[in-house]
Amino acid sequence: MPALVALALPAFVAAGCGGSPVQDAKAPRGNFAVSVDRADFPSDQQLARNSTMTIAVRNSGNRTVPNVNVTLKCGRGLAGSFQTLNQNPDVADPRRPQFVLDTLPTRTSTNRPTLDPAPVERTSAVTDTYPLGQLPPGQTFTFKWKVTAAIAGPFRVCYHVNADLYGDAHAVPGAGSLPLAGSFTGTISNAAPRACVGADGTSITTNCR
Repeated sequence: MPALVALALPAFVAAGCGGSPVQDAKAPRGNFAVSVDRADFPSDQQLARNSTMTIAVRNSGNRTVPNVNVTLKCGRGLAGSFQTLNQNPDVADPRRPQFVLDTLPTRTSTNRPTLDPAPVERTSAVTDTYPLGQLPPGQTFTFKWKVTAAIAGPFRVCYHVNADLYGDAHAVPGAGSLPLAGSFTGTISNAAPRACVGADGTSITTNCR
């Protein structure tokens, strides 16, 4: 009896595997025209000061983009573009967060204190990729990352706009679009910011004239 069971099991497994449909068989395919209307991040940064990186993506085609998203990554050496590499050969992991993420792109506004130690809630399990969902024709999604500079020195943040997380849907630039892939470069200074008394005569501000 045990021998008969052992022989029958592969046939059962094979039948189960062969009958399962392809999961992305009905996934949208082809090229989806999108336009990057805005892409900016301050090149002059200050240690421990917060800033915002903004990328505005508009659907300039006539089909709904399946799941518009932006990937932040510079080559294979870094897990994410908000990181830098420690040049000390003795460290186990040379990757260091050059910017601390305070707020990630979402379709609803969130309030989060600067340098909050709690993990930032993500909308996707895909590393370094931030999706905002379906983008209908003519509409715009604005991706915003609020960050705080943590390590002084030169920085480079790379981005790439995509039409979907998986499958054969590809983003192509619409007429007049900024590049769908690019990078922001600059320097984080560790110099103490200039401070002065505000217009009210009591508060301290860094917006000095």
